[in-house]
Amino acid sequence: MRSKTTATLLRNKAISWQMPFVNTAGLFLALTGFIKAASITGHAKLLKTNDPIFTFASVRAMLGLAAILEIVVALFCFLDVPIRTKRVALAWISTLLIGYRIGRWFLGVGEPCPCLGTLWEWLPVDPQVPERVLLILLVFLWCAACYYIISAKSES
Repeated sequence: MRSKTTATLLRNKAISWQMPFVNTAGLFLALTGFIKAASITGHAKLLKTNDPIFTFASVRAMLGLAAILEIVVALFCFLDVPIRTKRVALAWISTLLIGYRIGRWFLGVGEPCPCLGTLWEWLPVDPQVPERVLLILLVFLWCAACYYIISAKSES
């Protein structure tokens, strides 16, 4: 009986973190989406090259598409839609972004992901540092979204 009570308390505590997680994820996606959107208006050489995964499209086009998707999912996080829709949208977008990074790794693309467009040209930091930080945040986003989806199914 005691373990059942402990499990219930832990599940309730995890559920109480659900909305702060969704709101924070929404802010993160809105920020990265708007940075991408601002970057595509620039004149950097990178923007004119073909994307290494989707070779039929330019980096500029793929950044634009990613910006739109991230901003739409961020809106889902803040609008009055069912929490299940928010969780699925977060898991979906993080799966897409992780899949893109896996594809870059599989193809042996050496340069950092243009995830934030040309932002690194403006900042005096080694592009590998924010690249790794963003990957860690992205994996956390995926794990947490999937956890909340699974924990919601176990409740019903």
